[in-house]
Amino acid sequence: MSPLTAFAILAVMAAGVGLMLTRRLPTAFALILMSVAIALLAGAPLVGEEDSVTATVLQEGAPMPASTMVAILLGCWLGTLMPEAGIASTLVRKIVEFGGDRPSVVAVGVFAVAILCGSITGSAPAAMLACVVGIPAMIAVGMLLAAVNLPGAVRALNPVVTAISPSGPLLFVAVFAVLVPLCLYRGPMNIFGLGAGVEGVLISGGIYPPPAVLGLMASYGQVLGVSDPTSTQTVWSAQYAGVRPERSMLSTIPYTWIVAIAGLVLTAWLYRGQM
Repeated sequence: MSPLTAFAILAVMAAGVGLMLTRRLPTAFALILMSVAIALLAGAPLVGEEDSVTATVLQEGAPMPASTMVAILLGCWLGTLMPEAGIASTLVRKIVEFGGDRPSVVAVGVFAVAILCGSITGSAPAAMLACVVGIPAMIAVGMLLAAVNLPGAVRALNPVVTAISPSGPLLFVAVFAVLVPLCLYRGPMNIFGLGAGVEGVLISGGIYPPPAVLGLMASYGQVLGVSDPTSTQTVWSAQYAGVRPERSMLSTIPYTWIVAIAGLVLTAWLYRGQM
C-alpha cells in the first residue's frame, strides 16, 4: 500500500483533532467521521460481511465498549445511591468506632468509602445523565478502534512507524517524550484511538519487544487518563469543576507529561538491551 495512505490517515487524524479543538464539531461526531474516513483510506469497502465500513467499523465497532458503558452506568448509580440512602454515613460511623485511636485504620476506611461513593455530582439522576451524555463518545471510540485495526490501516502505517521509531534507550526516551501530546484526542499514541494500530505495528514488526510497547503505552496512559479531553473521566471532572475539558487538559498536562517521561525512562532502562 502506498505511503501516501499512511500520511492521509494521519492527516485525517490531525483534521479531526483540529475540529474538536476549535469546537467546530462535537467530539463524538468528529470521531465517527474520522473512523469512516480512515476505513475508506485503508481500502475497506463500503458494504460487505468482512472488513467493511458498515459491517466492521459501524456494526462491530459501535458495541465494542459496551461492557465498559454498562459498568460506568451502574457505577454512577451505585456511587450516588450509597450516600443518598445513608449507607456511606453508616459505614463511616462504623469505621470510626472500629478504628478507635488508630488513625491509620480510620483514614484507610474513610478513603475506601470515598472511592465507593465518588461521583461527578451529589445526585444519581445527574450522574446518570452525565453517563448517558458520554455514551455517544464511547460508541465513536469503538468505531475508531475498529477502523485503525483494519488490515489495510495496519499495512499502511507499518512502514511509517518503522521508519520513525527510534533505536536505543536515549532516543527512545527523547523521541517519545516529545510525542506525548499525540496521545491526546485519540491520536497516534492513544491506545484507545489510532495508537491501537501503532501498537500492533510496533509489535508485529519486531521494532520493540511487547513488554517495552506495553511500558510505552502505559506511560502515555498516565496522560490520556487524566488530561485527554475526550476521556470520560476528564469530561466528568471538568463538568464538576465547571470548566471546559480543554482547560482541564492545559492545567494537568504539565504534571502528567512528567509522569509519562518517568515511565518512559523506566521502560528504557528495563529493556535497554532489546532496543
